[in-house]
Amino acid sequence: MLNRTAFLGTLILALALGTASFFIHQSNYPLTYDEGDYYVAVQQGLWTNWTDNDDISIITFAQMGIDAISDPGARARLSDYIRSSGSTMFHRHYHPPLAFYPAIALQPMLDALPLHEQLRYANLFWLFLWIAVLAVLGWLYEDVRSPVFLILPASAAWGMAVVGFNMHLPFGMLASLFLLCWYLYDRLGHRALRHAAQFFFAASCATVEYGMFLLFFIVLWGVIAWWRSDEKRAFLRSALAAAGWTLLFLALLWPAGVINANLAKSWTFVMYISLFRLGSEPVAFAGWGTLLLEKWNSNPVELLIMLGLLVSVLVRWRRMLKYGSLFTTAGFMLALLYLQTNPTLVYRWYLFPAAAVAFVLPAFVLSWRMHSAAGRIDLTDRRPSRRGWMLAAWPVLAIALFISSVLLVPEPDYTDLKAMNSYVRAAQPTHITLPRSLYSSLRPYLPATTIVSYHDVAYPDMAIDDSVAVWRAQGMTILPASTGIAGDTLIGEYVVIARNGKME
Repeated sequence: MLNRTAFLGTLILALALGTASFFIHQSNYPLTYDEGDYYVAVQQGLWTNWTDNDDISIITFAQMGIDAISDPGARARLSDYIRSSGSTMFHRHYHPPLAFYPAIALQPMLDALPLHEQLRYANLFWLFLWIAVLAVLGWLYEDVRSPVFLILPASAAWGMAVVGFNMHLPFGMLASLFLLCWYLYDRLGHRALRHAAQFFFAASCATVEYGMFLLFFIVLWGVIAWWRSDEKRAFLRSALAAAGWTLLFLALLWPAGVINANLAKSWTFVMYISLFRLGSEPVAFAGWGTLLLEKWNSNPVELLIMLGLLVSVLVRWRRMLKYGSLFTTAGFMLALLYLQTNPTLVYRWYLFPAAAVAFVLPAFVLSWRMHSAAGRIDLTDRRPSRRGWMLAAWPVLAIALFISSVLLVPEPDYTDLKAMNSYVRAAQPTHITLPRSLYSSLRPYLPATTIVSYHDVAYPDMAIDDSVAVWRAQGMTILPASTGIAGDTLIGEYVVIARNGKME
């Protein structure tokens, strides 16, 4: 593998490619629906997000959730109730809070920037953290010093994930570090690596609900390993100790997740969305080709590399059963690839964790196998060698992927969102009535405006028609264009009615 100097140089190149990709792929569109709520959560500060002290009780959450399963009207009431309670966890969409901590910390320094940039700059923190952890690992352990880590920051998957503030980007980085540290612990046996793996697994669970998949495959591998073990009691003691350490780390990162069972809330909420809400969402992609290119990956070669790395793990199934990290990686990737065939899951960063895991652990194992027999590379030796060419291939591949991501990753199309945001902000209404689907994206830009939102499910067309006269007398009104009600301006799927037919 590389020596320390060469490895640090590799990480600097990785940092440069990832940072350049971040700025190249940034789009100047305003806060989206999700980001509008996330912005409100960030404004609540570290203490509130860390403790979730303004959230509803788990008993109330469970009771209202059970009602919402069978009654669409109850879903609207649940949403209205939690919004009116001011729950910060609700504004995080019941995601765990770890992804919000950097945005909170950076807020004072970025206050002069547009609101969307204040959020999205936090994405860079996770790249810097990921590089820093790899630098420490590489400094301490010679076996870690591989040039393969160039691939992820250079990838189209990274370029597609950084365009919006999301939890999936930090989850992917943290999960890749968890699996890498677990693999290294199994190979090297150093206790510090074991605790590092436990910490990064806890951090993954404190970031987004994909931690459920990791936990499932960890437990599944644990059952298989326990069955094959000759020391079953010792194995169980070790597993219980690992679980205890993980819970301790999770409690430090998110005490409410453990003490108030908010991790269970988070997982329950996402299962409720998946089982009872996704079926009513519109299909976002016109066929498999569009889904593959627009959401999965804009670089077909990169997608093939990811699938090839998955196959390289699966075909060596005996090694996969020996190493829980490889077993968990394969299972997690398969689960995520299957999940993302759902055409209602629109955001392009949903698949990033699969790419992050693939481009770190399986790629690292493959590169280690390719170079381990040769020992350390002498960078002063200018004689060509097969090993040297193999090492040089990684930065060449990374730069090729980076260039292709610049050329192939499309800019997100938020034309209608931009138009609506510009129109309403220019009008600066004192009162506005609008659908819930627009409330979150506009609320942060109108702090002095009284905003009344109606839930799309709770108001059939006739009720909207009866209410328009009252809403119009109060101020600006925005309606779905599907109602057929005439307005002053048509913007995308909505019609805007200015008060008394005039702008305020």
